[in-house]
Amino acid sequence: MFSPHARGTDQILKWETEEDIGKWQPRKARKGEKEHDKESDVDRELMAKAASRPGRAIMLLGGENGWGGKRSVEVLDLQESRAAGWAACPPSMKSSRFAFGAAHNSGSIYVMGGESLLLGGSKSAERFDYSSSSAKNWTVLSPMKKKRQWLGCAVLNDSIYAIGGSTDTVEFYDIHTNQWHACCPLKNGKRSGLAAVSLEGLIYAIGGKGEEGILSSMESFDERRGRWEQHASMLSKRASLGAVVVDGKIYAIGGTYKKLGIHTKMEVYDPRKDQWQEGVPMLLPRRSMAAVADGQKIYVIGGSGIISAMSSVHTFDTTTQTWTEEANSIMEARNDAAAVVVD
Repeated sequence: MFSPHARGTDQILKWETEEDIGKWQPRKARKGEKEHDKESDVDRELMAKAASRPGRAIMLLGGENGWGGKRSVEVLDLQESRAAGWAACPPSMKSSRFAFGAAHNSGSIYVMGGESLLLGGSKSAERFDYSSSSAKNWTVLSPMKKKRQWLGCAVLNDSIYAIGGSTDTVEFYDIHTNQWHACCPLKNGKRSGLAAVSLEGLIYAIGGKGEEGILSSMESFDERRGRWEQHASMLSKRASLGAVVVDGKIYAIGGTYKKLGIHTKMEVYDPRKDQWQEGVPMLLPRRSMAAVADGQKIYVIGGSGIISAMSSVHTFDTTTQTWTEEANSIMEARNDAAAVVVD
């Protein structure tokens, strides 16, 4: 079976069932696979630059505004003039979703889990092959092993990881076999409302809410070692936050820190120093928003303040270190939506 390629070792880790968690079954690297103990600084720089190349469009998916989950999709073209703003982008997803995971990989958008009407989460997953001219509808995929809502989602080595979501379990989707596989559980227990990103061969799980309340902790998963490792905690506790990667650094944005307490704060993590520092605060407090990065610009889309769902879009230029309110809002106010940048 296919397993995620673990760069930096001659062994690949895989978990066949939940009973296999904590055990790993090595295999020899396939012919042509690179074997490095660690990536060089040049490799890291190239990876950071590749992650910061401009995309073609932002796709905004699902969410809710007090009336249950949405199926609809909106798009913002990043290459043409933005004067036209956001537009409806058929087809809609097959299932209504909010508080779900979304990822973009190899010309396809993947969505999984989430809620429709607060029924305890979902196992369902679907895919849209936007790069295929023959694709007209979303395709239903094999369901996850666990129901998940307010989960984290990230892509690593052609595998889609679903992380936490009112649980400490993790699983990954094999895009070649349409199968989900159990993975090593989170180190620090259950997390919901977390953010997840991939950076330099690791997946980071950031913040969220655990059994003892809102978290500031962060941990990363390394396929080569098959375990989660602790990193420096954020300066502030955050759940329902946004997180993106720009130039090899993680930006943690907004979120809630207590009941009715919503951040304007942003902070920035440097993995080389294992250190967080304060960033430029947002123009408005915001949680449960969609956040993506395109080149040097971060987009914070929708979400909610203290009272209701928002339709505004704010951007942060990491070069000039300034926030701007975009002239064009999204078509429908949404919180707990997801967004991806497509090439």
